[in-house]
Amino acid sequence: MSSSSSSAVIPGGSRGVAVALQQQQQSAGYAAGASVAEEEWDVAASKAPVEVKLTKLLIDGELVNAASGKTFPTVDPRTEEVIAQVAEGDEEDVNRAVRAARKAFDEGPWPKMPASQRGEILFKYADLLEQHTEELAGLETLDSGKIYEQVRYTELPLFYKHFRYYAGWADKIYGQTIPADGPFMQYTLHEPIGVVGQIIPWNFPLVMFCWKVAPALAAGNCVVLKTAEQTPLSAILAGKLALEAGIPPGVLNIISGFGPTAGAAIANHMDIDKVAFTGTPSLCVSLLFTGTHLCLCLSLSQVPISLCLFLFHWYPSLCLSFTVTHLFLSLSQVPISLSLSLSQAPVSLSISLTGTHLCQISLSALSFSLSQGPSLCVSLFS
Repeated sequence: MSSSSSSAVIPGGSRGVAVALQQQQQSAGYAAGASVAEEEWDVAASKAPVEVKLTKLLIDGELVNAASGKTFPTVDPRTEEVIAQVAEGDEEDVNRAVRAARKAFDEGPWPKMPASQRGEILFKYADLLEQHTEELAGLETLDSGKIYEQVRYTELPLFYKHFRYYAGWADKIYGQTIPADGPFMQYTLHEPIGVVGQIIPWNFPLVMFCWKVAPALAAGNCVVLKTAEQTPLSAILAGKLALEAGIPPGVLNIISGFGPTAGAAIANHMDIDKVAFTGTPSLCVSLLFTGTHLCLCLSLSQVPISLCLFLFHWYPSLCLSFTVTHLFLSLSQVPISLSLSLSQAPVSLSISLTGTHLCQISLSALSFSLSQGPSLCVSLFS
């Protein structure tokens, strides 16, 4: 893999986006002062280029090439141009990461140190993440194609504040002493589970990173995280900052790679104690069978296509505004977003959607029948 750095301009909003948002807000009856100014969106487009410096795997506290020497391109979804070549982890790299995590858990200080000390390290980590907000937002925007303003001012604060929240929980995880009949002592004890394998999707890379990594580290676990192959860049920087904060080597390992190789290796590894996964329903089912066979502890979250129906027969403009806002929230990368709005009632409707699941709906003002895929949500307001 080449050691040279890559750079690209951070994508931002355009004048067309600004105008569309202004029209949308005005049609919904928002105050003129709440409209998004074109100049604010132009700031994102005029920001300095973000330099892509980190493209390797993070294993046992070091940034390393894949064992095979392979790399794969990560692509700017706006232009389909290659941003950088990233190390392609596979089964051997997962084995290396799990060995490092197992050693860090069994022999290292992380699960054994005072919980308050672990919390202090995580507080320092949150501070470092906040200090690198601009760089993280630039990488996230470049790799995912999202609007810079959304990432910088919405997702990044959620990211570092989540670590701060769980840092506060580190010394507040404890069991109970329970009254029992007879000469017995009965109590519960909460302990870290061990090595946790985590697989995250591409739609909210850093948000998914903090949702999975922060509670696992606060409880004293060690982590092997596989990023989505579409969006690997921001997690590598976040992993490097974890080392700078004082998180010991082997506690947080980050593998970039593909599901059938690196993801499958995590799901099937006999030395991983728990798997946490967010992704498509078909992969959830596959992991469920794998985890049952290996007696794994599983946390599965599927991301199906979702459809919401709202009837606002007295507020057609607000109805339209809700539809546009939610349908294109995070560039349509939110699987539970509102995706259809009806402005008149009573109404009769038939819909077919083809995607991950086939959804067939018939709807009237008083009754409706529905056959659905997972997490299809129907809300009626009359």
